[in-house]
Amino acid sequence: MADYDQLLAAHAAHARQQALEIARDEYNSIKKTYDEQVLRGDSQGAGWSLNALADVVNRANLIAGSGQQQASAQPQQQTQQPQLTPTQQQILERYPGIRNDARKWQEAQYWNASLRMQGYDPNSERYAQAMLVGLGVLDANGQRESNEIASPDTAVEAIRNSKYAKDFTREHYDQLANYRDQLKAAGFYRMDDTP
Repeated sequence: MADYDQLLAAHAAHARQQALEIARDEYNSIKKTYDEQVLRGDSQGAGWSLNALADVVNRANLIAGSGQQQASAQPQQQTQQPQLTPTQQQILERYPGIRNDARKWQEAQYWNASLRMQGYDPNSERYAQAMLVGLGVLDANGQRESNEIASPDTAVEAIRNSKYAKDFTREHYDQLANYRDQLKAAGFYRMDDTP
């Protein structure tokens, strides 16, 4: 029953994260419109956009607050981190970005709960492979490492250390990642992907 509760908590946390990302994207879109309206001198349109921005911010604060309330309402025993198996520890040692990136860490907790509910032994090679496929570290066949990096911060640091883009920021990374996701949602794939 505790595994089922963990799965539900992981689903709720993931849904909350998705809702916050949607609110962030909506905010950025409305903010762009607002800025354009101000530049054009469209004060009525800018007023509508400003109200919409306030609605998005209030909604995001409400969503973020509900996550904090749920976390504080959980019993004390569930807030303690479970002991990691040697296989889980090896995954985190090889891909430290999973633990360092809050979004990836929540995703890892989601996959952990899902895999355990499906009967995977968390100390098995089969579990490790399924976890790495779920996190996008391995491709769908589980055969080779994908082009994705375990942490956006790792990508930003790798690019910053190159001689070509020393001023690359996390905001640049997020914009490119959002653009990639929009392309995938529109049906564009890499050459080696199949729909």
